[in-house]
Formats: sequence, C-alpha cells, structure tokens
Amino acid sequence: MDETYEHVDDDEILRAVEKLREQGRREETSKISQVLMEDGAAAAMFELGLLLDDEGGHSEAEAWYLKAAGAGNLSAMLHLGLLLEIVFERDAEAGRWYESAARAGHLEAMYELGRWLGDKDQWEESDEWYRKAAELGHLQAMLALASDLKWMGNVGEAETWFRRAADVGDTSAMNDLAIILDESGRTEEAENWWRRAASEGNIIAAYNLGGLLQRSGRDNEAKSWYLQAASGGDADASYSLGRLLFEQEESTEAESWLREAAQQGHPGAMIELARLLRNTDQASEVPL
Repeated sequence: MDETYEHVDDDEILRAVEKLREQGRREETSKISQVLMEDGAAAAMFELGLLLDDEGGHSEAEAWYLKAAGAGNLSAMLHLGLLLEIVFERDAEAGRWYESAARAGHLEAMYELGRWLGDKDQWEESDEWYRKAAELGHLQAMLALASDLKWMGNVGEAETWFRRAADVGDTSAMNDLAIILDESGRTEEAENWWRRAASEGNIIAAYNLGGLLQRSGRDNEAKSWYLQAASGGDADASYSLGRLLFEQEESTEAESWLREAAQQGHPGAMIELARLLRNTDQASEVPL
C-alpha cells in the first residue's frame, strides 16, 4: 500500500480506551487494555476498530483499522477492506487491502480476494486465490472453487473439492457431490451422500433424495423425504409431494401441497392444482 502512517504510541490507544470506558464500556475496554499488554499496539488498534465498527462508528473504525494495518496487522487489513467495500463502497481500495493481507498469508483475506475478483469476472485470478485458500483448508473457498470448476466443465476436479468439503461435514457440499455422482451414474454413492445431508437437515438434499427414491420405485420413502423438504419451505418438494400424492389418489393431501407450491409461484404446481380441482369438480376454485 502507498499510504504513509503516523506512529501511534500506547498513550494514544489508552486515551481512546479511557474515552470508551467513560461511556460505560468497561468490559470491552478491559479486553483492549489486556490485548495491548499481551499482543502489542497493532492488535489493540485492531480491537478498537472492531468495537467501533460493531457499534456503527464506521469512520472511527476505519481510522483505527488503517493505523493497525499500517503497523502490519493482517486482520485489520481484511476488516478495512470489508468496511471500505460494504459500507463506504470504495471498491478499488478494498481490493488493494484484500490483496495486501492475502499476499501476506491471511487465509480469510485469500477467500475474500477470490470473491472480490470473481465479482469482477476475473475468473482465473479469482480461482487462483480460492485454490490457495482451499488448499489451506478454507471451507467456503473449497465450495467456491468447486462451483467454478463445475461451471467451467472441469467436473472431475470439482468433484474432488466438493468431496473434500463434504468429508469435513458441509451438507451443501454433500448435496453438490451427490448431484455429480448421480449425473455420472453412481447412484448408490449419490444416495448415501444425499441421505447423510438430508439427515442433517439439508432440505435441498432431502428433495433430491426423494427424487432419486421415486425414480427407483420407492415411493413411500420418497414421500417422507419430500415431506421433510416441503415442510422446510422448498417449493419444488411441495410440488413433487403433491404430484406423488395425486398419483396415489390422496387428493386432499395432494391439493394442500400443490396449493402450497402454487402460492410460492411454482408454475408446474399451478397447472397440477388446476387439473386436480377440475377432476374433483372444484372448477370454480381453479386459479387464473
């Protein structure tokens, strides 16, 4: 970075802490004083910035983040970038701070830099930073990298990264991994991953598991997973559950779930609901 920073001594930090203490912030200021003693001025300035940022004092927070960043605090560089991008909309400055922290080895900054570059369609550079973060174990970077690779047609490597994220317990990665497995004909392994993710509460996985089970003729079990997903608000699951119930001549329940999906704007549900109502002599209730 090009900025020039004034030296900040401990007394200036302590004066800022005392000002906050006078406002009744004793617990927070005690923490900052302890950080100053144990970790030094840069860490204390960062903590001051965090406290002010959380309270909405963004301009003051920027000043302390800047001082801490100038003293080499990588977390301050990251948070300064986030503040500049999200609050002040000074996007180019934000990117420079993300890059400074990322190049100095800050894991979260690597991910944020990848995201920032991706937002600007700089895909190659974005995935370079996602990959660096993913290789160091950053979960969101693994997911972002895997999604980009799949979108670019590199399904094999995408599978590798989804699997790494799934292995550490991320249910969205389990779902995405299962999609790749199902599309490549490995339905048994896909079912296992969808079942695991759905059992841990992922409603999209529950819906997908229901679809796989229905395709393989296990309609009653499919219904239970559709129901879990539909109860969680998934319109596709409500639609699929309604259709399955309609096929099983459970018209009252079918109508209820098709109506639920239709009210969420699902076009297929609107058509199926209209067909059901006509078949049950309720044509006057057919939605227009």
